[in-house]
Amino acid sequence: MSLLVLQAYLRLLHFHLYLVRGDFSALYERVRKSEVNKVAPIPDRVERICAAVDMACIWYWKEVLCLQRSAATACLLKRYGIEVLKRDSENGDTP
Repeated sequence: MSLLVLQAYLRLLHFHLYLVRGDFSALYERVRKSEVNKVAPIPDRVERICAAVDMACIWYWKEVLCLQRSAATACLLKRYGIEVLKRDSENGDTP
């Protein structure tokens, strides 16, 4: 679990840099283009990742913004083989 917390913390830092620069389009592209890895399924993987992000947010040096937290969580989920549900902003549908 500690490796996941470290990865989550580093992602929070990474996305903080996008937010400080006000580069929302680059943050969006970074999350959108991160690929879903093919890894063996583990039953409680989603819960572990969410718990790791929660712990990283507790130890983060400043208040974590919702967008920052969501981006970090989405990228970690994709890294560990979990497809993230996307919403089509054009017509409000989900794929």
